[in-house]
Amino acid sequence: MPKIDQLLRIVKDANASDLHLTVGSVPIIRVNGELEKTRTKSLTGDIIKQLIYEILTDGQIRAFEKSGDLDLAYGIDGLARFRINIYQTYRGLGAAIRLIPDQILDLSTLGFSEAVTKLLEFRSGIVLVTGPTNCGKTTTLAAMVDYINTKLSRHMITLEDPIEYIHQNKNSL
Repeated sequence: MPKIDQLLRIVKDANASDLHLTVGSVPIIRVNGELEKTRTKSLTGDIIKQLIYEILTDGQIRAFEKSGDLDLAYGIDGLARFRINIYQTYRGLGAAIRLIPDQILDLSTLGFSEAVTKLLEFRSGIVLVTGPTNCGKTTTLAAMVDYINTKLSRHMITLEDPIEYIHQNKNSL
């Protein structure tokens, strides 16, 4: 089991949304919007590199070392999926890790009107979902795909990097 899995279990057990790994700090989790220090030891650049590189492929390591930034999805069977952003700062390697919710919320729960569901029933066209970081784009798109998958019989193709939500075939492919 990769060592980072222990930290990710802390995230899940604390019902946290995020984990931040920064050189010179203990791992920090975000619970209900508030940052909380974990009861673990302070991180060095070497520790963070070991934690992160253990779960990367050789290709991902090369891509990160070339650009200084990498986004990926990572899953722990029976626990959860996570979106990971790895970045390079003047202090060294860092990572921001977000827990991907287990359940996909429906559009009405997210506050969308029936007009949005009607839009999704068109046979052709394009829908753009845009906005700043952390405004709900991924959650909205997951709800839209789930609506189509549940209510309609369609063949869907999504372009994602990284793939966060894994949709099982229901009425659509």
